[in-house]
Amino acid sequence: MEIPYKLLGEYSRRYPSRRPPDVNVIRRLDDRLRNTGSVWPTANLHDTGIPRSGLTVAQVDAILHRVEETPDVSTRVLAREMSSNKSNVHMLLRPERLYPFRYTTVEGLKPDDCQKRLAFC
Repeated sequence: MEIPYKLLGEYSRRYPSRRPPDVNVIRRLDDRLRNTGSVWPTANLHDTGIPRSGLTVAQVDAILHRVEETPDVSTRVLAREMSSNKSNVHMLLRPERLYPFRYTTVEGLKPDDCQKRLAFC
């Protein structure tokens, strides 16, 4: 219990014009340094077990299944159907090497277009 107060005194002596940090800040840093060997927070200290995307495993499976069924579905439609947002759907699809579908218009004639045009007339 003495260590944080000693450090506060040392901080006040070295930096008299600055406001000293709260005792709890020093306690947390001391605890983190003793437990992890570093004062920097690690990812697992803040890991709550909930995925960052906020999607459940069932939602992830449903989205990937839907994309497999209909690859031309848009991310907006997926997000709306799965009660999620577009960013979460994008974050899920990128590691799977899947990207939003866009129709590409091709202006030009192909060799078999002639027969189709004749049949249409």
